[in-house]
Amino acid sequence: QRRVHGEQKTFFEVWGLAKKYDIEPLQALCAKGLRQKLTPKNACTILELADRMGNAFAKQQCLDFIRSNSEGSLRNAPTLPAPLLEEVLASPLHIRDHMLLTVLLEYGRDKAIKTELIIDYIQRHVQLAALTHDEWRTALSLAEKVGCAPALQDMCRMCTRGTHTYNFLATLWQLYEQEFPRADRPPFLGYWVNLIPSVSSYGNAKPDDSLVFGVATEFTRNRSKDTDHLGGLQAAAGNQAALGVPANTDMVWMLPHHTIYVTGIGFARALGSALVEVHTSSNGAAWDLVFDSSL
Repeated sequence: QRRVHGEQKTFFEVWGLAKKYDIEPLQALCAKGLRQKLTPKNACTILELADRMGNAFAKQQCLDFIRSNSEGSLRNAPTLPAPLLEEVLASPLHIRDHMLLTVLLEYGRDKAIKTELIIDYIQRHVQLAALTHDEWRTALSLAEKVGCAPALQDMCRMCTRGTHTYNFLATLWQLYEQEFPRADRPPFLGYWVNLIPSVSSYGNAKPDDSLVFGVATEFTRNRSKDTDHLGGLQAAAGNQAALGVPANTDMVWMLPHHTIYVTGIGFARALGSALVEVHTSSNGAAWDLVFDSSL
């Protein structure tokens, strides 16, 4: 397998000439060479060079790499020009808020970086409400060492903390059962969650197996036989039953009255060769990719 060698600046100059004279094979070779060169240690340096050389394609490759290797790459990002670092931090990074906060606070060890700038980054890009109490104590200890503790404490006092959970849908189901403990309670589907498949036949009851999901929950046992498949769909919506999603099928969980801040994605079983993508949206129109099993 061929590898592309050479100084970074020369590399981008050659790429620029290939683009100027529309030499596609050379452009492709340069793009391949960039992928070979990128590491968490040099990604931000190459990003800055690509931005300075006006190579939009190379810049995007660097941004994509940094998003997929966020923690290691961001540790080498404090020397980026402020607008470029802001662009990186505003992108959908693959990093938990506690770790992002830790990385930003560690920037404070560099005396050339102003504390006010670090606090500004934290305010705009870290969800402090997503931190557990242990994570908060660790972050505060580091903040004290770099002179950011008073400002960080002020931000924490102003943020609205929700309920930390490792299983959001199951927690929502527990709240539902606490509010309506009787068997004749209203359905979970509707106010709490709306489950929307991309195919009209999804969840259809089978003649000899009304529980298409294969798990009999308390709710499904209290439903009449002809509507058990609806109980199975509801149980899956609350993460009380296994949910089977056929190939090329989308499933959307809509939360009419609750908000979730995603810090991790987990599955009850190994995915194996299954290709799964998870997207999130605040408005149902623009969706951000937060998990891709093919990466």
